[in-house]
Amino acid sequence: PFGDDDEGAAANPFGDDDEAEATPVAAWDLQPWAEHYQAEWEAASPTGAPIPGAEARPLLAASEQPNKVLRKAWMLADIDRDGALDREEFVIAMYLAHQLAPAGHELPEELPESWIPPSKRT
Repeated sequence: PFGDDDEGAAANPFGDDDEAEATPVAAWDLQPWAEHYQAEWEAASPTGAPIPGAEARPLLAASEQPNKVLRKAWMLADIDRDGALDREEFVIAMYLAHQLAPAGHELPEELPESWIPPSKRT
């Protein structure tokens, strides 16, 4: 049962010793911003639960960006489309509203992969 035959090799959870190791997951480019926005996250979500839009709205609106920009920031950040922001999505939304847009950059049509937390990449 533990021989080198190829029968069932594709289903073997241990794979082939000759196969290359899995490609490492790229880092999250916004990780430094997670630390930057940690205090705001803890104040908005003391339990660590996702915060709904109504609670996130004033935090994003404080950026003084137009609703059009904030709407797009929300759309990009709410990766799982559940109408609430978990910690990682919160960081993305805050970065887009408070850093990228005020610096004069247009928000992207979709997030670059490196801005998507590894846990949410498909």
